[in-house]
Amino acid sequence: MHFFHPQNTEMRDWYARTFGANPRETPNFAAADLPGVALNFTKSPDPVVGTQGRALDHIGFEVKNLEEFTKKLEAMGIKLERPYTKVPALNIAIAFIRDPWGTYIELTKGSTGLAGDPGPSATRFSRPPCNSRPSWALRLMRADKCPQPQPAHPSTSWLS
Repeated sequence: MHFFHPQNTEMRDWYARTFGANPRETPNFAAADLPGVALNFTKSPDPVVGTQGRALDHIGFEVKNLEEFTKKLEAMGIKLERPYTKVPALNIAIAFIRDPWGTYIELTKGSTGLAGDPGPSATRFSRPPCNSRPSWALRLMRADKCPQPQPAHPSTSWLS
């Protein structure tokens, strides 16, 4: 996942503190690693706007103990945009936060195993459900039908 902002190292450090990402430097950008995803932060001359309501509404992370994690976030001074909420019909729990630069972030527990879910993954991106996409959207994706779930990569794991 690639972020662009004038405060790229500050962004990387926030994700490292908040999610326990392992920070690292590359020749071209600051980076931080989480299970199953590399977060890259490139310095940009222009500030960016938040994600909510745009083509990419939000990003998401699966968290092992979400209720405990949301309490930790609040103790760190991070406001919950949506508090920890159980969704019994789906057997999941969710919460939402926003990073200081406006990226809307969904936190889930138990989202794997849902229809169409590819399995355990550290990150997800918001998109309309496949069966609700018009045929032109599937053509843009170069698919004539919904993609089939793929097995999780053996090195993926959950955020703690």
